[in-house]
Amino acid sequence: MDDKQMREAFEAKWPMPRYCVWTGRGYAATHHTAWDAHAYRRKWEGWREGYAAGMERGRKEGLDEAATLMQMHAKAVCAQFPDAIRAEIPGDRNG
Repeated sequence: MDDKQMREAFEAKWPMPRYCVWTGRGYAATHHTAWDAHAYRRKWEGWREGYAAGMERGRKEGLDEAATLMQMHAKAVCAQFPDAIRAEIPGDRNG
């Protein structure tokens, strides 16, 4: 995934807040007290770092980009719904 695709995916998931602009290398607040814009920039930096770390882990495991992205997505989905997943496991003692 190139930078443009990564930015499009990020903005599709989290729309850019008011008083925030793309600078060509990242996001910046256009007003000193635009706390949502400052938080958005930090979220973008975390998104990029998480993607890079996931891709590095995939390379170490010998996976190509598509397989790594599928694995990262599956882990993210599982993290959102752990109780629902455990409920489907026969014999799991979660309640």
